[in-house]
Amino acid sequence: MQGLIAYVIVRAYLRHLAKSDQLPAWIYGWAVDIANAADNEDEFVVAYVLTTHDHSDKTIVYGGVLYEMGLKSDGCITRIALWDCERYLADLSAGMNIKTLPSPSSRFPFMIIDASQIRNVAFEVVDLAADPES
Repeated sequence: MQGLIAYVIVRAYLRHLAKSDQLPAWIYGWAVDIANAADNEDEFVVAYVLTTHDHSDKTIVYGGVLYEMGLKSDGCITRIALWDCERYLADLSAGMNIKTLPSPSSRFPFMIIDASQIRNVAFEVVDLAADPES
């Protein structure tokens, strides 16, 4: 009975923290930082998804505003939804001399990428309030 009471109390406490955007980092670690940045009105999160698909010996990369991200209980990504998404063909065999992506080859208003198609993901938090001249 005490275990059930403790479970209910901890669950209610975590639900309260989730609603007030104060989830502790020990729950999902990096995902909490992404979720808190996504909920902030002055910031948005851009995700760059390196896929498992290749075209003409170049890797397909999608970049867009993070709309939604599904996670397993162990913190592994199950899916990523991107808004205002662009597709890039990145030549990973060219070495690391090129530090930017090539110009986008196409654009999509919305895209969902499943975990089976994801090789790696990078997130960038963009501050809308930052002065671009400083």
